[in-house]
Amino acid sequence: MKRSHSIAIIVSLLFVALLNVDTILSLITVRKYCLITECVIENISNRDLFITPSNILNFYLIPTIEGWQKVEKIKVVVNGKALQKYSIKEVDGNKIIEVPLFRLKPGEKLNVTVFQEVTAYRFVFPGFKREVRGLSNGFQYPLPSSKFTKLNNFYKKGNFSKVVQLIEKVYGDDKEILLHCIELILNKIKYSNSSYGITPPAATLERGYGSCGDISALLVAMLRAKHIPAYICFSYVYEEGLKVSERTPVLSVEYRNLGPHAFVMVYLDSVGWVPVDIVIHAGNRPQDCVESAGININERLIVYGRAIEMDPNIFLIIAPEDGTKVSVTYEGVPMPIEIDYTKIFYSLMMGVLIGYIVYLVLESESSYKSFLEK
Repeated sequence: MKRSHSIAIIVSLLFVALLNVDTILSLITVRKYCLITECVIENISNRDLFITPSNILNFYLIPTIEGWQKVEKIKVVVNGKALQKYSIKEVDGNKIIEVPLFRLKPGEKLNVTVFQEVTAYRFVFPGFKREVRGLSNGFQYPLPSSKFTKLNNFYKKGNFSKVVQLIEKVYGDDKEILLHCIELILNKIKYSNSSYGITPPAATLERGYGSCGDISALLVAMLRAKHIPAYICFSYVYEEGLKVSERTPVLSVEYRNLGPHAFVMVYLDSVGWVPVDIVIHAGNRPQDCVESAGININERLIVYGRAIEMDPNIFLIIAPEDGTKVSVTYEGVPMPIEIDYTKIFYSLMMGVLIGYIVYLVLESESSYKSFLEK
Protein backbone atom coordinates (compact mmCIF):
# COMPACT_ATOMS: atom_id res chain seq x y z
CA MET A 1 0.00 0.00 0.00
CA LYS A 2 1.30 3.43 -0.93
CA ARG A 3 2.28 5.81 1.87
CA SER A 4 -0.41 8.31 0.81
CA HIS A 5 -3.09 5.60 1.07
CA SER A 6 -2.01 4.64 4.62
CA ILE A 7 -1.90 8.23 5.85
CA ALA A 8 -5.30 9.03 4.32
CA ILE A 9 -6.90 5.99 6.00
CA ILE A 10 -5.36 6.83 9.39
CA VAL A 11 -6.49 10.47 9.20
CA SER A 12 -9.98 9.36 8.16
CA LEU A 13 -10.29 6.91 11.08
CA LEU A 14 -8.96 9.43 13.60
CA PHE A 15 -11.46 12.01 12.38
CA VAL A 16 -14.38 9.57 12.74
CA ALA A 17 -13.18 8.50 16.21
CA LEU A 18 -12.86 12.13 17.33
CA LEU A 19 -16.42 12.95 16.26
CA ASN A 20 -17.77 9.87 18.08
CA VAL A 21 -15.59 9.94 21.19
CA ASP A 22 -18.65 10.24 23.49
CA THR A 23 -20.19 7.06 22.03
CA ILE A 24 -16.88 5.17 22.24
CA LEU A 25 -16.40 6.17 25.89
CA SER A 26 -19.96 5.09 26.74
CA LEU A 27 -19.42 1.65 25.22
CA ILE A 28 -16.21 1.22 27.23
CA THR A 29 -17.11 2.77 30.57
CA VAL A 30 -20.80 2.12 31.34
CA ARG A 31 -23.35 -0.67 31.55
CA LYS A 32 -27.08 -0.05 31.61
CA TYR A 33 -29.73 -2.17 33.29
CA CYS A 34 -33.45 -2.06 33.81
CA LEU A 35 -34.28 -3.42 37.25
CA ILE A 36 -37.87 -4.59 37.49
CA THR A 37 -39.86 -5.26 40.65
CA GLU A 38 -43.22 -6.88 39.95
CA CYS A 39 -45.77 -7.61 42.67
CA VAL A 40 -49.00 -9.46 41.82
CA ILE A 41 -51.63 -9.52 44.58
CA GLU A 42 -54.62 -11.85 44.20
CA ASN A 43 -57.78 -11.78 46.29
CA ILE A 44 -58.37 -15.44 47.20
CA SER A 45 -61.10 -14.66 49.74
CA ASN A 46 -64.86 -14.48 49.18
CA ARG A 47 -65.12 -10.80 50.13
CA ASP A 48 -63.93 -7.45 48.84
CA LEU A 49 -60.51 -6.40 50.10
CA PHE A 50 -58.92 -2.97 50.36
CA ILE A 51 -55.23 -3.44 49.61
CA THR A 52 -52.28 -1.09 50.01
CA PRO A 53 -49.44 -2.75 48.05
CA SER A 54 -46.80 -0.78 49.97
CA ASN A 55 -47.91 -2.54 53.16
CA ILE A 56 -47.11 -5.89 51.55
CA LEU A 57 -43.82 -5.06 49.80
CA ASN A 58 -41.33 -2.22 50.07
CA PHE A 59 -40.76 -0.74 46.60
CA TYR A 60 -37.27 0.70 47.09
CA LEU A 61 -36.03 3.53 44.89
CA ILE A 62 -32.50 2.76 43.77
CA PRO A 63 -30.19 5.64 44.79
CA THR A 64 -27.75 7.51 42.58
CA ILE A 65 -24.25 7.06 44.05
CA GLU A 66 -21.44 9.22 42.73
CA GLY A 67 -18.83 7.18 40.90
CA TRP A 68 -20.82 3.92 41.14
CA GLN A 69 -24.31 4.22 39.66
CA LYS A 70 -26.86 6.69 38.32
CA VAL A 71 -30.64 6.26 38.09
CA GLU A 72 -31.89 7.47 34.71
CA LYS A 73 -35.64 6.70 34.69
CA ILE A 74 -38.32 5.44 37.07
CA LYS A 75 -41.73 4.20 35.98
CA VAL A 76 -44.54 2.76 38.11
CA VAL A 77 -47.20 0.71 36.31
CA VAL A 78 -50.44 -0.59 37.86
CA ASN A 79 -52.42 -3.18 35.89
CA GLY A 80 -50.69 -2.14 32.67
CA LYS A 81 -51.22 1.62 33.09
CA ALA A 82 -48.57 4.11 34.17
CA LEU A 83 -49.24 5.50 37.64
CA GLN A 84 -48.91 9.27 37.31
CA LYS A 85 -49.11 10.19 40.98
CA TYR A 86 -47.50 8.43 43.89
CA SER A 87 -45.78 9.53 47.07
CA ILE A 88 -42.32 8.70 48.35
CA LYS A 89 -41.47 8.15 52.00
CA GLU A 90 -38.07 7.87 53.64
CA VAL A 91 -37.35 4.99 55.99
CA ASP A 92 -33.95 4.52 57.62
CA GLY A 93 -32.21 6.47 54.87
CA ASN A 94 -34.07 4.69 52.04
CA LYS A 95 -36.65 6.13 49.67
CA ILE A 96 -39.71 3.94 49.17
CA ILE A 97 -42.56 4.33 46.69
CA GLU A 98 -45.99 4.42 48.33
CA VAL A 99 -48.66 2.93 46.08
CA PRO A 100 -52.23 4.06 46.92
CA LEU A 101 -55.10 1.95 48.25
CA PHE A 102 -56.96 -0.35 45.83
CA ARG A 103 -60.18 -2.32 46.09
CA LEU A 104 -60.03 -5.96 44.99
CA LYS A 105 -63.10 -8.09 44.41
CA PRO A 106 -62.91 -11.87 44.99
CA GLY A 107 -60.68 -13.47 42.34
CA GLU A 108 -59.29 -10.14 41.09
CA LYS A 109 -55.57 -9.46 40.75
CA LEU A 110 -53.56 -6.28 41.19
CA ASN A 111 -50.24 -5.98 39.36
CA VAL A 112 -47.80 -3.30 40.52
CA THR A 113 -44.55 -3.10 38.56
CA VAL A 114 -41.69 -0.66 39.09
CA PHE A 115 -39.15 -0.15 36.30
CA GLN A 116 -35.84 1.54 37.16
CA GLU A 117 -33.22 2.22 34.51
CA VAL A 118 -29.74 2.40 36.01
CA THR A 119 -26.35 3.27 34.54
CA ALA A 120 -23.49 1.46 36.27
CA TYR A 121 -19.97 2.76 35.76
CA ARG A 122 -17.29 0.26 34.80
CA PHE A 123 -13.86 0.04 36.41
CA VAL A 124 -11.53 0.67 33.44
CA PHE A 125 -8.43 1.75 35.34
CA PRO A 126 -7.87 3.61 38.65
CA GLY A 127 -9.30 7.12 38.64
CA PHE A 128 -11.40 6.66 35.52
CA LYS A 129 -15.21 6.30 35.63
CA ARG A 130 -15.92 3.83 38.47
CA GLU A 131 -14.42 5.33 41.59
CA VAL A 132 -12.71 3.07 44.10
CA ARG A 133 -13.61 4.00 47.68
CA GLY A 134 -10.81 2.50 49.73
CA LEU A 135 -8.59 3.14 52.74
CA SER A 136 -7.53 6.54 51.41
CA ASN A 137 -10.67 7.78 49.63
CA GLY A 138 -14.18 7.50 51.05
CA PHE A 139 -17.62 9.10 50.86
CA GLN A 140 -18.21 12.06 53.16
CA TYR A 141 -21.99 11.65 53.29
CA PRO A 142 -23.96 10.81 55.39
CA LEU A 143 -22.37 12.43 58.40
CA PRO A 144 -21.61 9.86 61.12
CA SER A 145 -23.78 9.94 64.24
CA SER A 146 -24.77 7.73 67.16
CA LYS A 147 -27.37 5.88 65.07
CA PHE A 148 -24.52 4.25 63.12
CA THR A 149 -22.96 2.82 66.28
CA LYS A 150 -26.10 1.76 68.17
CA LEU A 151 -26.47 -1.98 68.75
CA ASN A 152 -30.21 -2.65 68.48
CA ASN A 153 -31.99 -5.80 69.67
CA PHE A 154 -31.23 -7.70 66.46
CA TYR A 155 -27.46 -7.38 66.88
CA LYS A 156 -27.56 -8.35 70.58
CA LYS A 157 -29.76 -11.44 70.23
CA GLY A 158 -28.39 -14.66 71.71
CA ASN A 159 -25.04 -14.93 73.44
CA PHE A 160 -23.70 -11.55 72.33
CA SER A 161 -20.98 -11.69 74.98
CA LYS A 162 -19.14 -14.12 72.66
CA VAL A 163 -18.94 -11.40 70.01
CA VAL A 164 -17.64 -8.94 72.61
CA GLN A 165 -15.04 -11.45 73.79
CA LEU A 166 -13.87 -11.95 70.21
CA ILE A 167 -12.92 -8.30 69.82
CA GLU A 168 -11.96 -7.30 73.37
CA LYS A 169 -8.25 -7.61 72.54
CA VAL A 170 -8.56 -5.72 69.24
CA TYR A 171 -6.89 -2.30 69.60
CA GLY A 172 -5.48 0.47 67.42
CA ASP A 173 -6.96 3.23 65.29
CA ASP A 174 -10.16 2.65 63.32
CA LYS A 175 -8.30 1.34 60.24
CA GLU A 176 -6.35 -1.18 62.32
CA ILE A 177 -9.50 -2.30 64.14
CA LEU A 178 -11.36 -2.69 60.83
CA LEU A 179 -8.62 -4.81 59.24
CA HIS A 180 -8.29 -6.94 62.37
CA CYS A 181 -12.07 -7.57 62.45
CA ILE A 182 -12.02 -8.56 58.78
CA GLU A 183 -9.15 -10.97 59.44
CA LEU A 184 -11.01 -12.55 62.37
CA ILE A 185 -14.08 -13.17 60.21
CA LEU A 186 -12.01 -14.54 57.31
CA ASN A 187 -10.38 -17.01 59.71
CA LYS A 188 -13.49 -18.03 61.67
CA ILE A 189 -16.49 -17.81 59.33
CA LYS A 190 -17.03 -19.75 56.12
CA TYR A 191 -19.33 -18.41 53.44
CA SER A 192 -22.53 -20.37 52.88
CA ASN A 193 -25.62 -19.30 50.97
CA SER A 194 -27.84 -21.87 52.65
CA SER A 195 -29.49 -19.71 55.31
CA TYR A 196 -32.68 -17.70 54.70
CA GLY A 197 -32.89 -14.26 56.23
CA ILE A 198 -30.11 -12.62 58.23
CA THR A 199 -28.89 -14.45 61.31
CA PRO A 200 -27.97 -12.51 64.48
CA PRO A 201 -24.18 -12.12 64.88
CA ALA A 202 -23.84 -14.39 67.94
CA ALA A 203 -25.50 -17.30 66.12
CA THR A 204 -23.30 -16.82 63.04
CA LEU A 205 -20.18 -16.80 65.20
CA GLU A 206 -21.30 -19.92 67.07
CA ARG A 207 -22.01 -22.04 63.99
CA GLY A 208 -18.99 -20.79 62.02
CA TYR A 209 -20.65 -20.11 58.67
CA GLY A 210 -23.11 -17.68 57.13
CA SER A 211 -24.45 -15.92 54.06
CA CYS A 212 -23.27 -12.52 52.87
CA GLY A 213 -26.00 -10.96 55.03
CA ASP A 214 -24.97 -12.97 58.10
CA ILE A 215 -21.30 -12.07 57.66
CA SER A 216 -22.15 -8.40 57.10
CA ALA A 217 -24.27 -8.30 60.25
CA LEU A 218 -21.43 -9.86 62.27
CA LEU A 219 -18.93 -7.29 61.00
CA VAL A 220 -21.32 -4.40 61.74
CA ALA A 221 -21.84 -5.72 65.29
CA MET A 222 -18.08 -6.03 65.88
CA LEU A 223 -17.39 -2.52 64.60
CA ARG A 224 -20.29 -0.90 66.46
CA ALA A 225 -19.13 -2.59 69.65
CA LYS A 226 -15.86 -0.71 69.06
CA HIS A 227 -17.82 2.54 68.45
CA ILE A 228 -16.97 2.59 64.74
CA PRO A 229 -19.93 3.68 62.53
CA ALA A 230 -21.09 0.94 60.15
CA TYR A 231 -24.23 -0.31 58.42
CA ILE A 232 -25.38 -3.08 56.08
CA CYS A 233 -25.76 -2.17 52.40
CA PHE A 234 -28.11 -4.22 50.19
CA SER A 235 -27.54 -4.75 46.48
CA TYR A 236 -28.38 -6.86 43.46
CA VAL A 237 -25.76 -8.74 41.47
CA TYR A 238 -26.61 -9.07 37.79
CA GLU A 239 -25.88 -12.58 36.52
CA GLU A 240 -27.41 -13.57 33.21
CA GLY A 241 -29.37 -16.81 33.36
CA LEU A 242 -29.57 -16.93 37.16
CA LYS A 243 -32.98 -17.99 38.45
CA VAL A 244 -33.79 -18.44 42.13
CA SER A 245 -37.27 -18.95 43.57
CA GLU A 246 -38.98 -19.68 46.88
CA ARG A 247 -42.63 -20.61 47.36
CA THR A 248 -45.22 -21.00 50.10
CA PRO A 249 -49.00 -21.48 49.72
CA VAL A 250 -49.59 -17.69 49.78
CA LEU A 251 -46.24 -16.27 48.64
CA SER A 252 -43.81 -16.86 45.79
CA VAL A 253 -40.58 -14.91 45.26
CA GLU A 254 -38.41 -15.23 42.17
CA TYR A 255 -35.12 -13.63 41.12
CA ARG A 256 -34.33 -13.55 37.39
CA ASN A 257 -30.82 -12.61 36.26
CA LEU A 258 -30.32 -11.14 39.73
CA GLY A 259 -28.97 -12.36 43.04
CA PRO A 260 -29.39 -10.50 46.34
CA HIS A 261 -26.14 -9.47 48.03
CA ALA A 262 -25.12 -7.60 51.17
CA PHE A 263 -21.92 -5.84 52.18
CA VAL A 264 -20.90 -3.25 54.78
CA MET A 265 -20.19 0.47 54.69
CA VAL A 266 -17.77 1.66 57.41
CA TYR A 267 -16.83 5.19 58.44
CA LEU A 268 -13.13 5.86 59.07
CA ASP A 269 -12.30 9.21 60.68
CA SER A 270 -9.57 10.31 58.29
CA VAL A 271 -11.15 8.79 55.17
CA GLY A 272 -14.96 8.70 55.20
CA TRP A 273 -17.34 5.86 54.29
CA VAL A 274 -15.71 2.87 52.59
CA PRO A 275 -17.18 -0.47 51.45
CA VAL A 276 -16.18 -3.79 52.99
CA ASP A 277 -17.14 -6.99 51.17
CA ILE A 278 -15.87 -10.18 52.77
CA VAL A 279 -17.68 -12.37 50.20
CA ILE A 280 -17.15 -10.64 46.83
CA HIS A 281 -13.66 -9.17 46.49
CA ALA A 282 -10.38 -9.67 44.62
CA GLY A 283 -7.32 -10.75 46.59
CA ASN A 284 -6.61 -12.62 49.83
CA ARG A 285 -5.55 -9.89 52.26
CA PRO A 286 -7.93 -8.16 54.72
CA GLN A 287 -7.36 -4.81 52.98
CA ASP A 288 -8.47 -6.39 49.68
CA CYS A 289 -11.98 -6.68 51.15
CA VAL A 290 -11.97 -2.86 51.12
CA GLU A 291 -9.81 -1.75 48.20
CA SER A 292 -11.09 -4.51 45.89
CA ALA A 293 -14.58 -4.89 47.35
CA GLY A 294 -17.10 -6.06 44.77
CA ILE A 295 -18.87 -2.71 44.57
CA ASN A 296 -15.52 -1.01 43.87
CA ILE A 297 -14.57 -3.10 40.86
CA ASN A 298 -17.71 -4.74 39.50
CA GLU A 299 -20.34 -2.86 37.49
CA ARG A 300 -22.75 -5.79 37.90
CA LEU A 301 -23.48 -4.75 41.51
CA ILE A 302 -26.33 -2.29 41.99
CA VAL A 303 -27.01 -0.85 45.46
CA TYR A 304 -30.69 -0.48 46.38
CA GLY A 305 -30.89 0.03 50.15
CA ARG A 306 -29.31 0.10 53.58
CA ALA A 307 -30.15 -0.87 57.17
CA ILE A 308 -28.92 1.66 59.71
CA GLU A 309 -31.23 1.54 62.73
CA MET A 310 -33.76 -1.08 61.64
CA ASP A 311 -33.57 -4.85 61.87
CA PRO A 312 -31.96 -5.81 58.51
CA ASN A 313 -34.46 -8.64 58.07
CA ILE A 314 -37.10 -6.00 57.33
CA PHE A 315 -35.55 -5.76 53.86
CA LEU A 316 -36.49 -9.38 53.25
CA ILE A 317 -40.02 -9.26 54.64
CA ILE A 318 -42.93 -9.65 52.23
CA ALA A 319 -46.19 -9.74 54.18
CA PRO A 320 -49.29 -11.00 52.33
CA GLU A 321 -52.45 -9.67 53.96
CA ASP A 322 -55.26 -11.99 55.06
CA GLY A 323 -57.17 -13.30 52.07
CA THR A 324 -54.42 -12.59 49.55
CA LYS A 325 -51.88 -14.54 47.54
CA VAL A 326 -48.74 -12.65 46.51
CA SER A 327 -46.19 -13.25 43.77
CA VAL A 328 -43.05 -11.08 43.64
CA THR A 329 -40.48 -11.09 40.84
CA TYR A 330 -37.16 -9.25 40.80
CA GLU A 331 -35.60 -9.12 37.34
CA GLY A 332 -32.56 -7.53 35.77
CA VAL A 333 -32.53 -6.76 32.05
CA PRO A 334 -29.40 -5.43 30.30
CA MET A 335 -30.07 -2.40 28.13
CA PRO A 336 -28.17 -1.34 25.01
CA ILE A 337 -26.12 1.83 25.04
CA GLU A 338 -27.91 4.50 23.01
CA ILE A 339 -26.06 5.09 19.76
CA ASP A 340 -26.74 7.93 17.32
CA TYR A 341 -26.41 6.02 14.05
CA THR A 342 -27.22 9.12 11.98
CA LYS A 343 -24.29 10.94 13.55
CA ILE A 344 -22.02 7.95 12.93
CA PHE A 345 -23.13 7.75 9.27
CA TYR A 346 -22.41 11.42 8.60
CA SER A 347 -19.10 11.25 10.46
CA LEU A 348 -18.10 8.30 8.25
CA MET A 349 -18.99 10.29 5.13
CA MET A 350 -16.99 13.26 6.37
CA GLY A 351 -14.13 10.96 7.34
CA VAL A 352 -14.03 9.50 3.83
CA LEU A 353 -14.08 13.01 2.35
CA ILE A 354 -11.27 14.23 4.64
CA GLY A 355 -9.25 11.11 3.87
CA TYR A 356 -9.73 11.61 0.14
CA ILE A 357 -8.62 15.25 0.39
CA VAL A 358 -5.51 14.20 2.33
CA TYR A 359 -4.80 11.54 -0.29
CA LEU A 360 -5.10 14.08 -3.13
CA VAL A 361 -2.81 16.53 -1.34
CA LEU A 362 -0.17 13.87 -0.71
CA GLU A 363 -0.39 12.57 -4.28
CA SER A 364 -0.08 16.11 -5.66
CA GLU A 365 2.95 16.74 -3.47
CA SER A 366 4.51 13.47 -4.60
CA SER A 367 3.87 14.25 -8.28
CA TYR A 368 5.34 17.74 -7.87
CA LYS A 369 8.51 16.35 -6.29
CA SER A 370 8.84 13.80 -9.10
CA PHE A 371 8.44 16.58 -11.66
CA LEU A 372 11.19 18.67 -10.03
CA GLU A 373 13.54 15.69 -9.89
CA LYS A 374 13.18 15.21 -13.65
